[in-house]
Amino acid sequence: MSSPPDPTVDYDDVDDIIATAERLREKARNELTLEEMREVGAEVGIPADFIDRAHQKLQEERRAETIAAIRQKNRRQRMLTIIGGILVLILVAGAVSYSSTASRLNDLYAEVEQHQAEVANQKARQASVEAHYRDLPDSLDKQAELIGAENRVRVATQRFNEAAARYNRAVRLPPASMLTGGSLPIMVPLDHDTAPPN
Repeated sequence: MSSPPDPTVDYDDVDDIIATAERLREKARNELTLEEMREVGAEVGIPADFIDRAHQKLQEERRAETIAAIRQKNRRQRMLTIIGGILVLILVAGAVSYSSTASRLNDLYAEVEQHQAEVANQKARQASVEAHYRDLPDSLDKQAELIGAENRVRVATQRFNEAAARYNRAVRLPPASMLTGGSLPIMVPLDHDTAPPN
């Protein structure tokens, strides 16, 4: 039966193999076998049984240290995983809150603009009614039309002011307060001015 051929060594690995072999030889020079350790113990008056027990205890302590280090590393990794998960949850919740708040503010501001347009429309109708009845003599119909036009402007203005107040309350609270300054105003003045709010 022939023995298997020796494995070959790549020339690029020669230096690494020599360096590793030298480290192993140096380590072996600095190590004693357990039997040699018993002989050293006997020279200083320590029985072999105590040397064996001390060796076993030292191995157990080193094993325990290794296990403790592994557990500590695992705890750190679990903690980092938990912290990472919490940060992801915070980011997702923040993004959802930001999106929801932005949508709500846009809806509130659209309502403000709708009521503002209604105020402008009612003022234009009031001006038209006033122009129509300006040269006509006073009558119950004239008074009713003028009062009706004025009331429509007042109701539209009140609705505008209520919508503006809702927007202004919402825009002051975080995270809404961080969304203003771009396309949305910081505040809508509570009045019946038909110019777009700044």
